[in-house]
Amino acid sequence: MNRKAFAQTMLLLGTVFCCAVAASQTGANTDVTLDRLAKAAKVYFRDTAELPMNIAVTTVVTDAAGKLKRQSQGSVDFLFHGYNPRSDKGTFTVSAGIFKRGAMKESMGGNNAVVFAGLMLRDGLQATPSPEILQPAGAGQPFIVRLNATQCQAFKLKESSLFPGNYCGRWEYRLTESGNDLRFEHFSFDSAGLPTQAKIAYLGDVQVLGFHFDEDFQQAFLPGDAKPFLLPTQVVTTITTDRGMITITNQYAPKDEKAVSQTK
Repeated sequence: MNRKAFAQTMLLLGTVFCCAVAASQTGANTDVTLDRLAKAAKVYFRDTAELPMNIAVTTVVTDAAGKLKRQSQGSVDFLFHGYNPRSDKGTFTVSAGIFKRGAMKESMGGNNAVVFAGLMLRDGLQATPSPEILQPAGAGQPFIVRLNATQCQAFKLKESSLFPGNYCGRWEYRLTESGNDLRFEHFSFDSAGLPTQAKIAYLGDVQVLGFHFDEDFQQAFLPGDAKPFLLPTQVVTTITTDRGMITITNQYAPKDEKAVSQTK
């Protein structure tokens, strides 16, 4: 286990919620929808027993013209501890062999996003004013939940690990109805405080123009637990600069497929 990386993650996630949240309400049934959303979040974003997962990490670096500069692949171990809704610190453990330390460091931004998705929604639902909720455009269409932060600290990107020192900006969740329940499908994040100057791995001194997460979820049932739980399927981190782009894709899979089921 890379203990330094793990300690950095704990500190970062403990200081995620640095920002006031400003949003608006839409639709006549916003209060009802917020109540349903809070109940769904309580079910899906909760603690769980440790779940060993594998992450396939792919890093692609292109220059300003879109030409490929670097592409690498690796795998790391990810021990997921759940979302810990009773505290402002989510926890996980990442480890890799000595020749895969690069992949481990590059996976960290996506790993942070996994826990961050649950923690941010919990705090956002308690914010005043409430999050913006866009009702489905039609049958089978998703709900969109948006939170916009204000008073963000300056954006600072960690040079070697490729994730910021704080997460503050715009968050969006996409959900669909499944019977009488809401099901989380997707989470995205765009950082505020950009553009800004930074020095980052693979591209050097740059102007950072955008920092973005996309996460896809999968519903799963764990042994001995009748309630559904939310696992990450894929997180794509995109860093856009004036000298090129870095895209890091984390693909998650339980090490023991028999320990997780999609239906109960």
